[in-house]
Amino acid sequence: MISYAFASATSASGNPMDRALFLIDGFDVLIIQTHNNEGQKWDEKYIKELNLDVVPVEVNEIYTSGITVKMNSRLLYFDQQPIMEKDRVLVPFRKIFVSFGAEVNWDGENQIVTATKGEKSIVLQIDNPQIIVDGKTVLLDVPPRLVGQRTLVPVRAVSEGMGAKVSWHDERREVTISYLEVIQ
Repeated sequence: MISYAFASATSASGNPMDRALFLIDGFDVLIIQTHNNEGQKWDEKYIKELNLDVVPVEVNEIYTSGITVKMNSRLLYFDQQPIMEKDRVLVPFRKIFVSFGAEVNWDGENQIVTATKGEKSIVLQIDNPQIIVDGKTVLLDVPPRLVGQRTLVPVRAVSEGMGAKVSWHDERREVTISYLEVIQ
């Protein structure tokens, strides 16, 4: 079993980066991977013979979900790990929409997310199972959620709304998004 935690950070030079910490069960190895916001690996350190006092704690599924998301074979890194609810994967709205090149707006008062790109538009509201894709109402199995300080949206629904194809690979716990932008 591999456990991990995930966090966003800023480097000493002010660049955003993501850090993933992996602790491999049964081995005294801690792997620290640091990536910039384009997913390029910056460094990797192996620390052996850890002398840690292990205290049992309740682990939040959000941080140990092990779900990965790839768009056009490129791994997407989120500041909030994807979660699964009722067999649907939810991801932070801003990162997924920006990955499609969409403009994103958050109306905090009404808890509404709007993403637009050209003629495409998607409007979602927290805890509302109805979304509007290009002016048409679509009913979701799982509505957008607030988790911690992040708004999570169903990755399949929003990706397909942007015109992408989405696949789930259960054995790898991986979402793959295939998106070919049509230039007119």
